Amino acid sequence: MRCPRHPEEVALNCCTVCARWSCESCAPIDPRWSAPVCCDCRDGLRTVGHTDPAANAGWRVLFTALFLMAALVVGMFSWQRLNPSALHDRAYSRAYAALEDTGLALERFRQREGAYPSALEELVPEDLARLPADPFAGRAQVLSYRAAANGTGRTLLYSVGPDGEDHGGVARDPVTGRGDLAYPVD
Repeated sequence: MRCPRHPEEVALNCCTVCARWSCESCAPIDPRWSAPVCCDCRDGLRTVGHTDPAANAGWRVLFTALFLMAALVVGMFSWQRLNPSALHDRAYSRAYAALEDTGLALERFRQREGAYPSALEELVPEDLARLPADPFAGRAQVLSYRAAANGTGRTLLYSVGPDGEDHGGVARDPVTGRGDLAYPVD
């Protein structure tokens, strides 16, 4: 293929703007773009006020990084919503933390009064600011507690567990998943 302006020259360069083939003198490598640009396009870009693409590279990198970070955040929230085990792990953590806090408050009460309280409400406000909720029970339900009757039986503190059913403090069976998350009080 020959150059349209110089028919004696072979068209070796293709303009990156208009894609027209020209010789090396008509479409030299532009150092700002590191690509061949023909004279017509170079003159037109100067008059229109275009800048070289390298000047906008920083903005492109910034917008790409922001887009990737936003996609990562959206992906994390979507994964937690779609991954029930992540929600389940948080419920277990909250249940064990509530059991631990209440168990320590029960122990403080026993050391002060000489016996465990007959109901968890006796712990508020001296030992606990408020009774912790059971994350596996329905709305606004607190941990389950059963005091030993007249020194017989055991004092039980438990969460109803992931199945949401109250099994009367029977410890959760890891194979079947049935039972309560029991906390050893005495």
